[in-house]
Amino acid sequence: MVEVKLVDIKPQQAAAVKYKTPVEKIPENMGKAFGRLMAYLQARNITSSGAPFSFYPAVEPDENGEWEVVTGMPVDSEITAEGDVVPFDLPAGNVAVATHLGPYETLETTYKDMSEWMKEHRLAPADMMWEYYFTDPKLEPDQSKWRTDVYWPVIDR
Repeated sequence: MVEVKLVDIKPQQAAAVKYKTPVEKIPENMGKAFGRLMAYLQARNITSSGAPFSFYPAVEPDENGEWEVVTGMPVDSEITAEGDVVPFDLPAGNVAVATHLGPYETLETTYKDMSEWMKEHRLAPADMMWEYYFTDPKLEPDQSKWRTDVYWPVIDR
């Protein structure tokens, strides 16, 4: 079981790309979104102020089996919408946080562990979550070393 902690966080502004995708296309579409974000930021000499992330406004896909995804880069500069790059704010509040080490395909285990932890602590998960990615798969081929931090807002029961 992963270690879970409860953290009170502040909102985080970001540059982001929003899209809908079937689950099997998330990695491909996320890669494209990060490419567009990097081009946008580089063209404006804006540096990211944190790890890249993907925000999921719902914990289940829609009626068509597609996930809504917001892929972003935290920034300290104001963002102006251009093309599919838009300003976005990650929410503030109490979140359960866990670090997942390993391939993305095994993230489900971390989410299950977090859900169990919330039940044990009389908390309910909000209908949104996000993941920060600390390892670039292109630079680190050993998937056992990939680090993803999962942020899942909680609601008192």
